[in-house]
Amino acid sequence: MIRKFKDSDTTKVMTLWTKGNFKANYFIDKDYWLLHFNQVKASFQNAETYLYCQTSKEFNDFSNSREMQNERQVEDIKGFISIFPQDIIGAIYVREDSQRLGIGKQLINYCKNLHSTLSLEVFEKNISAFLFFNAMGFKNIGIKLDLDTRRKKVYNAVVIFLIKKHLVFNFLRLNFSKKFSIVLTIVDFFAKMRLINHIFICLFFVY
Repeated sequence: MIRKFKDSDTTKVMTLWTKGNFKANYFIDKDYWLLHFNQVKASFQNAETYLYCQTSKEFNDFSNSREMQNERQVEDIKGFISIFPQDIIGAIYVREDSQRLGIGKQLINYCKNLHSTLSLEVFEKNISAFLFFNAMGFKNIGIKLDLDTRRKKVYNAVVIFLIKKHLVFNFLRLNFSKKFSIVLTIVDFFAKMRLINHIFICLFFVY
């Protein structure tokens, strides 16, 4: 089940974030993540965050009699994704014991249905994340140096999911105004991301 983040989830989500970075970005000193802990924690107030949860039944056994046992629902957070302003995926982590079960894919697909564009950055040395995002349809469109860690980051983006999912075969059938609107959306996206030189590649794809 995927649901929206609540303030009461903060501790568990931040534990996931910390452990996830320690493991996935092992090449960066742990002190870096601990130094940014409170900053990231506060950023959830401005982010759109969704959790993948699994519920199970638990019995408080006060008696040998089944009738005397109290049943309650227990929720287990398996992973989460955070979308920041400008449709940027700022974080996506899946608990280590729940990886390779399709949870990350479900979280990405859930956000695809909510956003027309998505973009993200991933450290070049984080090979598993790099391969995952490529498999999810993200395209590598640049590399930049992260000034805080002095590590290279690969900039990835899925440009206009709406086009990719629904309009690839129908684009030529649209009237001029709709085509023009889509093109303006693409230009605006790249302008915000300061990637103007990549616009023509995208427009070529659209046409």
